[in-house]
Amino acid sequence: MDYSFDSWKKALSDFKSSVAKDLEEIRQQKEEVQKIKEEIMDALSSGYYLRDDHRLVLSAPEIIIGNVDRDGTLKAGGGSLVIVRGNSVDLQGVGDGGHVHTRAASIRQIAVDPGIDGMEAVVQPVSEIVTQARQVVLEGNTARGAFSRRPASAGEGGVSIHADGILKVEASQSNTLRKTDLENRLQQLDKEKSSAEKAVSGAMDSFTDVAKTIVGIRDGQEARLSDEMTIRTSVGELYDIAELMESYSASLHNAYENCARAISRLAEINRQITCLKAEKSALAGEGDYKKKPTGASVAISSERIDMVSVDGDGNLRDNPEAGINLLANAVKVQAVTAAGELQKEGKVSINAQTVEISTQNTKDEKYDKGELQSGTYTSEGDFVVKSKNITFEALDQEFKDKKLEEKALTKDGSFTVRTEKVDVSVTDTEGKATGSIALNAKDVSVRSMNVDKEKRTDDKLAEGSTMLLLSEKMFVGAKKKDIKSKKVQVFTEEAGVFADKTLELQQGEAKAVLQLEGGNASLGGSKTQVYGETSLNGKTEVKDELKAPKATIDHVEAKSSFKSSNISDGIPVPPPPSTAKLSAKLKAEDAPEKK
Repeated sequence: MDYSFDSWKKALSDFKSSVAKDLEEIRQQKEEVQKIKEEIMDALSSGYYLRDDHRLVLSAPEIIIGNVDRDGTLKAGGGSLVIVRGNSVDLQGVGDGGHVHTRAASIRQIAVDPGIDGMEAVVQPVSEIVTQARQVVLEGNTARGAFSRRPASAGEGGVSIHADGILKVEASQSNTLRKTDLENRLQQLDKEKSSAEKAVSGAMDSFTDVAKTIVGIRDGQEARLSDEMTIRTSVGELYDIAELMESYSASLHNAYENCARAISRLAEINRQITCLKAEKSALAGEGDYKKKPTGASVAISSERIDMVSVDGDGNLRDNPEAGINLLANAVKVQAVTAAGELQKEGKVSINAQTVEISTQNTKDEKYDKGELQSGTYTSEGDFVVKSKNITFEALDQEFKDKKLEEKALTKDGSFTVRTEKVDVSVTDTEGKATGSIALNAKDVSVRSMNVDKEKRTDDKLAEGSTMLLLSEKMFVGAKKKDIKSKKVQVFTEEAGVFADKTLELQQGEAKAVLQLEGGNASLGGSKTQVYGETSLNGKTEVKDELKAPKATIDHVEAKSSFKSSNISDGIPVPPPPSTAKLSAKLKAEDAPEKK
């Protein structure tokens, strides 16, 4: 055996010096080392090597490859490693019943380039894993020892994904977490690099020691072969030396292999450190990252999409932890066409025992053992509803005669609005009032009152409260002349009724009229009565007969006559009875119909 220790060691040294260089240089050095390993293997002539430079075909009805006995059973206690390495590896199960089964305690698929020695993990641009079939089934099971159920069929053209535990579908890019992961991985690689450098140094020393031992054995062998006499007297020693040489030759291959693998590991660690540092430096600043879109997205497309919170037995889960959560900066639910127009029959329905829509901002929540202890919830933002028709109903319905019909108003149904300010405005874009607002109920109450804190019932009038009813025309107590309120009561400490032109109170069809107009007050009716002490301040004119059981008058002047049962000054002709009647100026009008 011809040992070229110097050239072998130089190849290892060159390989070691390339570990910090680029991948192309590392792979060139690996090829040189591989040639040396082939030389050693050829020199040892150990093991069994079968090669053909064109094509090698193994043909049999059944082929078993592994550390097995003649029966094909894995040898007990013996390690077994099978590596299939090639630029293209193709497994084919041919025919209608053809199949490929892969079974192991752990199966991993990683789309990386392992390199010629399997020591690399290079991510190439073509990195991909593609699975295509008439149906694809993926199942994660919590079985112990044996699987109790067969994965359910996905059906023709179907894909079924089941998980007893967590099923996570994520399309996202991180910046802060990615930076943290990179830093942690780089720290780990630095530790691995230190260990790998020590391993390389130790492996090189071991190779050198084995090489020196072999050289010493070879020198002793050559000394005993110097002449015929020496050979005859050293036959036994020569046999021992040959066996020792054979033993150390095997050790030489192992030592060289360990060197090559240690250097390859160090080279791969250095390559990964270089890649991860470049990736870290390329990360965006926190501000830029938040401003720019990442482009990550999840698309779910189907004619029908169902999301249900059920267990594997089909039971709807109602425990507090169950449910469907959506969390995003913006959530949009639409029933529109591809052009963005409303679907003619589009509909969005929400049906639940309690429906809550909140724009509260949550702050300072504190938990103890998973239980909420305190927090602040402030209502912020806006709640906007845009529609042609908006309806709120507390209504019971029933389906009969093939249609849904109203049954009755929901018992104890209510509609409550609580806020610091309520503004209902029916105005157009130019600010002009238009349209109408209608309140219709058996009992209508409009008030400004404080309420009981617990019961929310009326307590007392709100201090400083005001109420304004204002319109160009206002109708109180009647919608039409024949639709009138039976009673209108007004109670207050002070009341003022002000009219710029005419103020008029009428009873019935103007049977009695109180009219204020032009600075004059007029009171008329079939019979007018004034009770209590009455004062008339100013000139008073009585145009008809005046009767009084008693009158105290400071001065009496009779223009036509003065008559008394005791005194008589002429006998006048009495005037005809008065027929004067106050004419009502205002007429009752029907309230305009709502358009």
